[in-house]
Amino acid sequence: ISEEAGEDALLMSGAGEGDINEPIREAYSARVRWLVANLGTALIASLIIALFGAAIEQLVALAVLMPIVASIGGNAGTQTMAVTVRAIATNQLTRSNTRRILMREIRVAVLNGLTIAVLVGLATGVIFTPMLGGVIALAMVINVITAGLAGVLVPVAFERLDQDPAVASSVFVTMITDSMGFFAFLGLAADPKFRLKLLTLNHLVVPSARPTRSWRLPTRVSDSQPALPKGSQPSTWRARFASSRRRTCAWSGPTAPA
Repeated sequence: ISEEAGEDALLMSGAGEGDINEPIREAYSARVRWLVANLGTALIASLIIALFGAAIEQLVALAVLMPIVASIGGNAGTQTMAVTVRAIATNQLTRSNTRRILMREIRVAVLNGLTIAVLVGLATGVIFTPMLGGVIALAMVINVITAGLAGVLVPVAFERLDQDPAVASSVFVTMITDSMGFFAFLGLAADPKFRLKLLTLNHLVVPSARPTRSWRLPTRVSDSQPALPKGSQPSTWRARFASSRRRTCAWSGPTAPA
């Protein structure tokens, strides 16, 4: 059992058989293929982030909270996947009880998701706003439940295809949790009803996106109006009225003696 557990741990990481004396070429070929597969799955998550680029540019808090969503989902998926791979290796998980195990993991994922959602939602509500706390709490519940499903279904799918269920399952579980986590969180935050309320909060808006106004008052007439050419007369009736008013109001006291 110990040898099987060690082998499964190496296969789940994509490190091959893990022999320290293994030739460099064989170690390279065993590891690089899963790194390339991981690169491809990471591009899927990047494309989902790119779909909501406009929302991220306007709401700085989204970029701050995105790693939390991805990290919690990835860890939850890895926990479920490790339990599932061990159950398959020890024949505790078979075709007859797959549905029962799946429903059990879903219930565990719901409890875990609600617990993490309350903690993260309260912290986000205190630091940022209650509205954003509700958004990330709902996204966290969705992501943890998805991680529970992926942690069971991915190894089972490998086993049904007559493949070792421990072979780099973490690559696909991580892809599913990251993609669904980003999609749920950014999708909820980009919804018009949530986005309109979040954009009204000044501390969540990018400073460069705020409208800038200059409230400096002109100190001289030349600052606000162009100077007229020398010898020219005002051409508009308002300018002529202002000029005549200045002449009549130049002396408001009694008439000076002759």
